[in-house]
Amino acid sequence: MDLPHFATTLVENASSCFLESFEGLSPEHVWAQIAPDANPIAWMVGHCGCHLDALQSTISGAPRLSQNVSPLFRPGNKIEDTLPLLPPFSDTVNAFLLAREATLHALASVSTDDLFGLQDNPSETPIEMVKRVSLHLSLHLGHILLVRKFLGQTSPRGFFPGLKPHHRREALARWDQWWRANKDRFNVNPHADSAKERNQ
Repeated sequence: MDLPHFATTLVENASSCFLESFEGLSPEHVWAQIAPDANPIAWMVGHCGCHLDALQSTISGAPRLSQNVSPLFRPGNKIEDTLPLLPPFSDTVNAFLLAREATLHALASVSTDDLFGLQDNPSETPIEMVKRVSLHLSLHLGHILLVRKFLGQTSPRGFFPGLKPHHRREALARWDQWWRANKDRFNVNPHADSAKERNQ
């Protein structure tokens, strides 16, 4: 297996398993905070989408897709101040999917030399960024599964379900079918509605 193909597979597997981690949940679940200062799933998905977007921009040289919203998903933000400003979850997931598609396209066409090549950030090569983003997706995948467990909505497929290509295709097709059938239900940010009510 050549390195660009391996890098593509790594990001593809990590991002598809990440998407599956919130399959079957309700809008209430993805916005739930299990502690007062805890980030909900809705924030984690946007946060990881911004990481994918940074990766695709680094590799392809294309502009970032998430420039307008990425400050909302930066670590260190006070979550109680950030929540009312976040987009509806359906928009966040769609942005994640766009960043994922752009990243996989960029990786599929990159050369091995470019993965090790110089860039604007010489402290991190593109292949190092691939490793970091994949690990970051896996970290938050684990967080989401812990949130699910706390909410009594455990995942039926575990942490990293089958990673063979046909398993990944089948799993993502199942997730896509679920998302297409339910995404309109997620066109909301209940924290934004609550903030409006408090200000009226």
